[in-house]
Amino acid sequence: MKYLLNVLTSAVLLACVSAPAAADRRWDGVWVLKWESRQGCRWDPPPIRIRIANGVVTGISGSVSPSGELRWSVVNKDGNTSVSTAQLRGDSGRGNTIIVGTTCLPTFTLHRRR
Repeated sequence: MKYLLNVLTSAVLLACVSAPAAADRRWDGVWVLKWESRQGCRWDPPPIRIRIANGVVTGISGSVSPSGELRWSVVNKDGNTSVSTAQLRGDSGRGNTIIVGTTCLPTFTLHRRR
């Protein structure tokens, strides 16, 4: 009986540890990014859209945490990697970008479209 109880306890613990976490959907939606400051930049980009579905950033290499920390990176047409981070709160957010190999340090705001 004790052996059976240990096996069942182990099975339950293993199921809890290996089960995927439920998707955190509180940040889901289309987020419109508008550039504010383009300090040191040579470009004037249009607003861009970032889509989060089931707690996952889609279409680009990125992630969003349960607390709303958004991160993504892309390689631009000049071959430079741009790394962006933002903090989301409700239906808005603020962030910045570092473009590796340049002096360009843009900042931006985000608003969720409903």
